[in-house]
Amino acid sequence: MPARLFERAPVDVVTGLPGRSCFIHRLESHCQRRDPFVLMVLDLNHFQMINNAMNHRVGDQVLREVAVKLQGRLREQDFIARIGSDEFALLVPGIALPRQARIFGQHLLNALRRPLYLSSQRLYVGATLGIALWSGTVADGETLQQQAEMALFEAKQKKLPLALYDGRFTHCQNRRLLLRHELVEAIKNDGLSLHYQPIVDTVSGGITKLEALVRWRHSSLGPISPAEFVPMAEECGMVQALGDWVLKRACADLCRLQRAGYRLEMAVNRSSLEFQSLGLDGGEWLSVIEQHGLSARHIIFEITETLFMQGSEQHLARIQALRQAGCRIAIDDFGTGYSSLNYLRAFPIDLVKIDKSFIDHLPGNHRDALLLEGILRIIGELGMSVVIEGVESRAQAEYLAALPCDYLQGYLIARPLALRELLPFLESYAGHSVPAAD
Repeated sequence: MPARLFERAPVDVVTGLPGRSCFIHRLESHCQRRDPFVLMVLDLNHFQMINNAMNHRVGDQVLREVAVKLQGRLREQDFIARIGSDEFALLVPGIALPRQARIFGQHLLNALRRPLYLSSQRLYVGATLGIALWSGTVADGETLQQQAEMALFEAKQKKLPLALYDGRFTHCQNRRLLLRHELVEAIKNDGLSLHYQPIVDTVSGGITKLEALVRWRHSSLGPISPAEFVPMAEECGMVQALGDWVLKRACADLCRLQRAGYRLEMAVNRSSLEFQSLGLDGGEWLSVIEQHGLSARHIIFEITETLFMQGSEQHLARIQALRQAGCRIAIDDFGTGYSSLNYLRAFPIDLVKIDKSFIDHLPGNHRDALLLEGILRIIGELGMSVVIEGVESRAQAEYLAALPCDYLQGYLIARPLALRELLPFLESYAGHSVPAAD
C-alpha cells in the first residue's frame, strides 16, 4: 500500500493501530510478492473477564498498553493491526523456517510478561499466539489467515503459549465441525448417557454420594471424551441444554435409586456459563429437583474455580439461593487452576473436592504431604467437608485414612458406572452403607 493511502487508511480508535481492512490489504500484498513471511494472530487470555470484573474503560487501556508493548518488539518492516475485540494480527517478513517463527513468537509473548499498572492496580495480561508460515503454495491470504486461526485454536485447546499451523489441524477442525453438529443432535435426541462414580464416607466406609458424569458414545467413532465434547457444547451454545439434560437424567435416576432403598446424594457438575444464565433465585434448577419429587438436600452442585474468579455478587446470590433451598455447593478440582483459599473464605461452600494431583505422589513425598495436610487443616477450620479425588491405590487410602478428610472418590472404589452396573455394585456395599445425612 502506498504511504499516502496507508496514512488515510481507517485506524482502530482504541489502539491507534491499523484496522482489519488495512490488515487484509497488506496480507494480500505480501502474498502477491511471494517473499517469505509469517502471519501471527495473537489473542489476549481472559480479556472478557477484565471487562466484566472492572469496566470497558480499563479494558481499552489494557488494549492500548498491549499494543505499545507489542510494537516495541517489532522491526520497521513488520506490521501489526487490531482485527478483533482482543485479537491482533502481525505480518513478519523474512521468516521462512518454523524455528525462526517460534523464536519470534516467543519474543512477542515475552513483551507481555511484565505486569500492567492500570487504575492503581497491577494486572498480568497473557496471550496465545497462532502462527502460519507463507509457503508459496497457499491459495491466498484468507486461507493463510484461516491457518493461523486454526493454530491459535489448537494452542488454546492444549493450553500452549503458541502453536504453528500443521496440516493435521485441518483434519481435526473437520472432525470438530462434524462432532459439533452431531452433539447438538445427541443432546436433543437423548443420545447421551450418564455414569455414576461412588463416593465413600471415610467414617462409615459406606457409599453416601454419587457424582453424575456425562458420556457420549458416537455411532461410528466410539466413545468421545467429555474433555472434547463439553467445550464443543460451550462453543455452539448448547452447554445450557446439556447441563439441563444431565440434571434431569440424574434426578430421574436418583429417584429410581431411592425407590430401591438407597438414600444417596447426587453431585451434578454445572459450568460457569450455565451458572451465569441461572436466575438469581435458582428457580430453574430447583424446579427440576421438585418435579422429580426429590428433596433439594440430596443434590450437590459442583462448580469450578473459574466462577469464583469472576467475583460477581450475582453469583453469590445464586449460591445462597440454592443453599437456602437445601442444595449443597462443592468446588470441583480444587488446586488445578487459579486456586486461592480466599475463594473458600468469600463464598459459602459446603464441600471442597481436592484434585488427584495432590495425592499422585503419596504416600512417600514429604513436601506433597505437608501441602495436603495444611490445606485439609484450613478447610476443616472453615467448617467445610473434603472429598479427595483420584484415589487409585490401597496405600493412598490407608494414608488418607489418618488425615481429616471426609470422603474418598476414585478408581480404587469404583470407576464411573452405568445405572445397570451401579445397582448390583451398591448391593455389594449394602452391609456397609449408611443413610446420607438429611
